Amino acid sequence: MNVCHLAGVELTAPLDLDALLTERERPLFDQFKERMADVPTLDDITLVRFLRADSCKLDKSEARLRKTLAWRAENSVDEILANPPRRSEQYQKLRVRGWMGEDSQGRPVQFERLGQFFGSGNVNALTTTEWLQVTLWDMERIMNQIRQSSEKSGKACWEYCFIGDVQGYELVNGMKTIPLLQKLTEQIECNYPEIAGCIVLINAPSMLAGLFTKVVKPFMDPITASKVEMHTGVPLERLRELLGGDANIPTCYGGTNTSAFPETEIWQGNLKEAREGEQSVLVAAGQSEEFAQAVPEASTVTWGLRVVEYNIVYTASWEPAEGERR
Repeated sequence: MNVCHLAGVELTAPLDLDALLTERERPLFDQFKERMADVPTLDDITLVRFLRADSCKLDKSEARLRKTLAWRAENSVDEILANPPRRSEQYQKLRVRGWMGEDSQGRPVQFERLGQFFGSGNVNALTTTEWLQVTLWDMERIMNQIRQSSEKSGKACWEYCFIGDVQGYELVNGMKTIPLLQKLTEQIECNYPEIAGCIVLINAPSMLAGLFTKVVKPFMDPITASKVEMHTGVPLERLRELLGGDANIPTCYGGTNTSAFPETEIWQGNLKEAREGEQSVLVAAGQSEEFAQAVPEASTVTWGLRVVEYNIVYTASWEPAEGERR
């Protein structure tokens, strides 16, 4: 896989560039293509995506594309699918996504248990570096899925349809996830512009609409943000219209697709999973645990509690090296 995700794909229906571009875009596309003529391997679809990513502002579009080409080379992105990151298997359990065929336009359809991820605290399971690695790997998987849809239909495909189930969203853990999403957007996703054909959020709590507008939308790509539609329940008729029928809708939402779409695995942590400088203890239901942790002088101590199905009672005490416990 390279930046041109359709490289080597034989299409039975050649790309109709004139139909794809708007009247305003056509002369700008020609100028953009001329600017990038020193990279002859770039195809028209890739050029269109990067041109549109910055509202056809040629300097910005060129800067983004050249930066992406350099970034891919520096990070050996073309080889990542053949060499998955160490945490890739765990990632797929912590952030559940499933492919459900193609929509009415031939775009691959992805469902994600988005609310369970935001509400779980799973963001703490990996370091920021690990999240960046697995997200890069996952973005390449998305591009590969788009490529497969093109091979299947014989038509150029460069977008996918995303359906995010927001059920399970929890405000406190959701807010803790925002800094990570900002990093993923700034360091990874900016290199994959214009691939979201539509973004449909289902089972969204009413308060999330305001939160999305005030907190999430500002750091999203404006073109991507404009494609988002939000529903408080499961709009089955809308999904049928968008996805071309029940065959591309999982059975849990009223469709007939039986592809794997498991519940999100909740990370609870243990001593082996604790990151450097941290200690984590897993306490079974009905049991108790006491442990001591040495703390260097003038340090700040923070702790977090993760409760699954059970209430807990805990105490914390501080005992100086010399002096009484308090």
